[in-house]
Amino acid sequence: MLDRLRAREISPRELLDAHEKRIDAADGKMKAIVHRLTERAHAAAAESETRLARGEGRPLEGLPITIKESISTRGLPCTLGVKARQKLPPAERDAAIVTALEELGAIPFAKTNVSQLLLFHESDNPIWGATNNPWNAERVPGGSSGGEAAAIAAGLAPAGIGTDIGGSIRIPAVWCGIAGLKPTIDRWPMRGVVGALAGQEIIRGQCGPMARTAGDVAAIWQAVDPRRLNALDPAVPPLTNLDPARVDLAKLRVGVTISDGFLDPSSSVARALEEAKKHLEKAGVTLVPYVPPSIDRILDTYFSALSSDGGATVDAHLAGDPIAAQLAGLLSVARMPGPIRKAAAMVMSARGEHRVARILRNVHKRSVGELWMLTAARTELRLATADVWDREQLDAVLCPAHSTPALRHGDSVDFTLGGLPSLLYNFLNLPAGVVAVSRVRASDVPRASPADRIERRAAQVEAGSEGLPLGVQIVARTWREDVVLALMMAIEDRAREGADFPHTPIDPA
Repeated sequence: MLDRLRAREISPRELLDAHEKRIDAADGKMKAIVHRLTERAHAAAAESETRLARGEGRPLEGLPITIKESISTRGLPCTLGVKARQKLPPAERDAAIVTALEELGAIPFAKTNVSQLLLFHESDNPIWGATNNPWNAERVPGGSSGGEAAAIAAGLAPAGIGTDIGGSIRIPAVWCGIAGLKPTIDRWPMRGVVGALAGQEIIRGQCGPMARTAGDVAAIWQAVDPRRLNALDPAVPPLTNLDPARVDLAKLRVGVTISDGFLDPSSSVARALEEAKKHLEKAGVTLVPYVPPSIDRILDTYFSALSSDGGATVDAHLAGDPIAAQLAGLLSVARMPGPIRKAAAMVMSARGEHRVARILRNVHKRSVGELWMLTAARTELRLATADVWDREQLDAVLCPAHSTPALRHGDSVDFTLGGLPSLLYNFLNLPAGVVAVSRVRASDVPRASPADRIERRAAQVEAGSEGLPLGVQIVARTWREDVVLALMMAIEDRAREGADFPHTPIDPA
């Protein structure tokens, strides 16, 4: 699209009109779009046409993009899918990343649906309802950036911005068959990006680019100058963007995690990983087995940190308004009196529900002193993992983004732990991206003899999943987004030749 704009084969207004018509034609039942920025977008498109006519086009000149609802755009409140927040004053200015992309010529023209309070792996809330996965309306596009992923996969937009605190860019991207990148914290500015847990700093959310291909994600990433981002938000380090094209794949040593030992992936997900391994081997990458250390401690610390206020922040957002069913269960655990919660954890353990018992033990209110201890534990675990990478001489890791293909609507109620492969790298603050590889086949073997409710849920998700997209996750060391992108593109270049590759855009099914 950018090439055709620069060649004057198509105008910014024509491209914008085409995407607006696509929304009209394709979003009625999918419900990915929650706001149209029509007047603003058409004015911007006219200005883009003038610049292109003068030969003054900028790197993203005329490219229409969508924005996740939780990212500030002037004139609208960020509701996070909470009815009470609709009464908030509208934002007076755009988020810093929106400003940066607009300065490069991109045209924000719509905003996309989210999970209520951005806290579960569906995009459903009491304001706009549920977004459907464009590959199968019975399935979800993921959350909380699921509206963004669905819009891009269905051709409503070529690219956009999501946010990620526990897989919220990566899981939707994988489930919709597109690409996405969660950068190192503060690599892109978070000024003007609204989250549900303001002030919670142990595990922070991060915005990042989403697009239909890894190459498109890389193009957007490379277009943005970190020095300009630093001027817009002083938390962003004014680093030089390293070029993914200059990464020597033959010199990379990549660890491969098929299972992290906590919950085995679906056979279809494992097959996609094996295919990605072969693609990287053909590209000259050295691959070695890798099992991430301290999974249990990381999981305990993650959920303990996010629930340390006992649900008070979430309650304040809701202000007595309706809560999505997918979020209600976790919030009820956070509110549960200590003796009842401990007794419930013991009962779950006795029944063999050890994964559920872990949530019950960890999701509750804590003192300031306990919060500080959790912060220290997080830092210790990050450094310990870095030491393991040093000993293993790892440049990156190939692993799942989620344990299963896309869930059915409502399945995330008791299946948060299925996203452990993604939330692990939020906790460790390592840059991570996802790329499409294949689709579920009828020959993929169903999960045998599920032992507890988590595995039973996984088996239910796997049933009837034929045809859904499959992808993989690439993780690298802090600040090495260039390595992530180089490996994503190496996988994609070869995977696209496969008969089962999930090509997008698609018509919503």
